[in-house]
Amino acid sequence: MQAAIEAPQRRYGKTAEAKLLIWTAMRVLREFEAPQLIQKLELGDRTVYDYVQALLNAGYLSVLAEYAPKGERGNCARYRLESDTGLYPPRPVKGVVRDPNLHPEFRDKRERLWQAIRQLRVMDSAQLATLTGQNQGAISRYLKFLSDEGYLAILSGNASGKAGSWITYRLVRETGPLAPMKRRDGTLYDPNLDLKDIKRRLLK
Repeated sequence: MQAAIEAPQRRYGKTAEAKLLIWTAMRVLREFEAPQLIQKLELGDRTVYDYVQALLNAGYLSVLAEYAPKGERGNCARYRLESDTGLYPPRPVKGVVRDPNLHPEFRDKRERLWQAIRQLRVMDSAQLATLTGQNQGAISRYLKFLSDEGYLAILSGNASGKAGSWITYRLVRETGPLAPMKRRDGTLYDPNLDLKDIKRRLLK
């Protein structure tokens, strides 16, 4: 076991955001050490080590240099990304790594919904429910969130719930292929914007 590295805590924890940041860093750097990711991404050590170990076990990573307590590399193992399957981070689920890049059905509901919004450009919750097979109430809440944050503009309709009264939206702010998400505290996290900054920091 490698020594724990303390770092300032971003607000991600063991969430989809954290996995996305770590996966992106791996794709940018190709070769890396876990403490390097912890410091650059400002994530907790356990969050990084657990995800690195899961991808190592699944064959996404190889070990270039083993952990050596008395070595010259500062007690750090060094890894290389061997299987870069795409934009979305592979997700460990009950000991099995699911890869949404290889299997689109593993993409979470928010990602599928955002892709449908980008595809349609003008849409309402009923159309999106038909296209994605998701709950219309949940879709309506996500659309309202995106509208409140300036991603969608309301073209027509109201929220009365009567037949034919769905709000129609137009996509007016498209920042990239990854879905903007609502944090548990209600704030916006747009990974498309954050990852641009992360890539600049990693390559410094």
